[in-house]
Amino acid sequence: MAYLPVVSLILLAAIIAVGFVKNINLGILGLAVAGMIGLGTGMSPGEVVAGWPTQLFVLLLGVTYLFAILRVNGSLQRITEHVIWQFRGAPGLLLPVFFTLSFLLAAAGPGNIAVCAILLPIAFSVMAGSGHNPLLVAAVVIIASNMGGLSPLAPTGIIAVELARDLGVDIGYQVFYAIIVFNIPLLAGYCWVLRRRNAGAVTADIAKPQPLQRDQVISLLVLIGVVLAVLVGGLHIGLTALVGAALLLVVTAVSERQVIETVPWGTLIMISGMAVYTHILAAVGAIDLLSQFLGALMGPATAASLLAVMGGLFSLVSSASGVAMPTLFPTAPQLAAGLDGVSVETLLAAIVVGSHAVTLSPISTLGALALTALPQSAQRRRLFGQLLVLAVAGLGFTALLLWIMPWAVGS
Repeated sequence: MAYLPVVSLILLAAIIAVGFVKNINLGILGLAVAGMIGLGTGMSPGEVVAGWPTQLFVLLLGVTYLFAILRVNGSLQRITEHVIWQFRGAPGLLLPVFFTLSFLLAAAGPGNIAVCAILLPIAFSVMAGSGHNPLLVAAVVIIASNMGGLSPLAPTGIIAVELARDLGVDIGYQVFYAIIVFNIPLLAGYCWVLRRRNAGAVTADIAKPQPLQRDQVISLLVLIGVVLAVLVGGLHIGLTALVGAALLLVVTAVSERQVIETVPWGTLIMISGMAVYTHILAAVGAIDLLSQFLGALMGPATAASLLAVMGGLFSLVSSASGVAMPTLFPTAPQLAAGLDGVSVETLLAAIVVGSHAVTLSPISTLGALALTALPQSAQRRRLFGQLLVLAVAGLGFTALLLWIMPWAVGS
């Protein structure tokens, strides 16, 4: 069935389109189509579901479950409020404070989605009277959380490392380094374009936060213990996080039902379901076909920037970690083998950087969070268009940087 690789890639495009238009979880669609293709070609059910990323699922479940507890009991929001309160007398420093908080919190484990869900409403509320463009506030929080979210402790960073490991590549901290290197000039450009509209308005209405409660103190101590156990002790991230979560369920009064509802099951299903579909793509030869197609378009000088654009286009209408990275990562080894002086690590980092350059898009998760967090509903229509333009411009700028200095993501 020589036509099957082409058909499976067309079906991938159909999955993304239907999921986007009908707002259906891509993982469910991916699993369904993977089953039809796999069983239709004579594969057993076990062979089809062998693509389920069990280890990655456990890693992500542990991290997201632990931070779901910290979100439900208010620990993350309360500590954020206390940090911001310390800078109430210097409103001009609030934007750098939000940048630092977004980066550090995301890097510690919650990831970009959880951090944006917590910080964007706070940032818009606090910065309302400071004269800053709401679009700039959204860009600072989202980009900083993306940078932190690629740490090996955060869900997206874990996904990148595990996907590369499945290819026999150890990228370590390389994608974390790459996202920082390429997002700093991107954010600097946004700050220059979207600089403050009214330099004279520097007030900030910040309410004094309540002190941390007993359960919140315990939660933060457990979080610190988990991070130290992973970084210093070298323990498994997912299992260690689950131990910490179980301890908190026993010794604190957190509602397990609320925690279960807070875990991003949709994201976990999307990532796992699309991983199964990617497994089917590889089995029927579609990944090889996609690699050949991309290889015909690019040379050593353009490979990184073109892969970044491809990753950005995937991510613009779907998901960086759930679709763009799982689909494009397997093409990197074959592409690198045919490109003199280009390493697999460079191409993987380019995919990550490009797919995250468009996360400001209002049709992506983080951009949508920014829209819903904006207090002034009258500004949302305008912000929608601005976020979309900024996302596309960010992808173009990132591709240009990768073309000029591809060595910056090299190994």
